[in-house]
Amino acid sequence: MARRRAEHFAAVVAGSSGDVLEIGCGTGALLRRLAAVHPDRRFLGIDPLAGYIGYARRLAERDGLRNVAFVAGPGEELDQLLRPRSFGLVISVDALHHVTDVDRVAAAARRVTTDGARWCLMEPNRWHPYVWAYHALTPGERTFPVGDFLRRSRRAG
Repeated sequence: MARRRAEHFAAVVAGSSGDVLEIGCGTGALLRRLAAVHPDRRFLGIDPLAGYIGYARRLAERDGLRNVAFVAGPGEELDQLLRPRSFGLVISVDALHHVTDVDRVAAAARRVTTDGARWCLMEPNRWHPYVWAYHALTPGERTFPVGDFLRRSRRAG
């Protein structure tokens, strides 16, 4: 699964332009793989867990990746942490269903992206019975309503 995910997002990066932002980068595994495959591009990951960010930084340094950086902070505040109109592509994987204020994240993402930027995301399939049960019954988890997200992100621009 990780290999297929990395291949998919490598193709997404190849089909886009500008710097790449990952919202909810965790330990940076995907972003580090993308940075290694696309050394001509710049990547930045943001995650609310400072421990994950420290780990991601150490692994990027160990691997000699100079085109990737990591910042600790919630998606709702990414526009306060990053330069306006800096990114041509936003990606997020299995992260947005943890966000408490999707409208704030979408608005913040719009402020840090260039005109014509794209947002490619991957979330758990809420219609799969196991996924639905896990996300419905596990504290801190919830399903991700794609249609609602699309309406909110379009409204944010």
